[in-house]
Amino acid sequence: MRGDYSKKVRSRRDELLQKKRSGDDLSKYRECQRELGQLIGEIRSYLQADPFGDTAEEIAFYKEEAPWIWGQYFFYEKLVEIEAYRKFQSEDTFRVGLRGRLQDTEMFFQKHARICGYYYSGRTDADERLFTRRGAQNVDGAAVDMRIDRDFTKGALGVSRMRQHELLRDWLTRELEGPPEPGRIKKLEWHASATETIELFKALYLTGCFGDMTFKDVMEWVRRVLGVDPGNFDITLQNIRYRKGGTTMYLDLLAKAFKNFIDSKP
Repeated sequence: MRGDYSKKVRSRRDELLQKKRSGDDLSKYRECQRELGQLIGEIRSYLQADPFGDTAEEIAFYKEEAPWIWGQYFFYEKLVEIEAYRKFQSEDTFRVGLRGRLQDTEMFFQKHARICGYYYSGRTDADERLFTRRGAQNVDGAAVDMRIDRDFTKGALGVSRMRQHELLRDWLTRELEGPPEPGRIKKLEWHASATETIELFKALYLTGCFGDMTFKDVMEWVRRVLGVDPGNFDITLQNIRYRKGGTTMYLDLLAKAFKNFIDSKP
């Protein structure tokens, strides 16, 4: 997968996840799932027509790019299932089910600690075995369906499921906090894209707004509180450094909006 196409895929993913949608939550989640499925189909067709240039490019795709897209698909697939149950279950029964799903999610991380630990430790010694199609860890026929072809590696599937359960754990945790009490302030909705969010929070981090927190901690807060999936923020920051529109596009937009506000006041 060529670099320009990778950027296009990330942009498409961010665009569809940040898209404002009408209807109830079930309809919105179903639409997200459908559009992510279309994106996955496009990626598969592209890979068949234009294979990877080298092993490093292949590993980067299956280890970093693919899991953020397939993981989102699996996540919204699960949300569709959950919201369908909300339609006919009582509130108490539904919340008991949510707590059970949260426990199942925690069990996933215990059961699959090896691949999660491999990824987050930054190890690379088994990358060719886990994240290339000629490796010994490809997905077997039983796991293949419309979303995953026979070339999809077990490492990529494992990290995709890890992403799914990270997102699901955060969603379930927020959901179980309960609806706001009457009179409480409405919860803020964050509509900036993942790239815009990373640009903003990196600037805030560099100016010392978060004290002794690492930027990784900041991104974890963003993911949990704002509900924004930052993906591999190091790669995003690298792309920002070389993008044609400039390195501070979102910050410039914010500065312009604030200046216009100030200048418009008597």
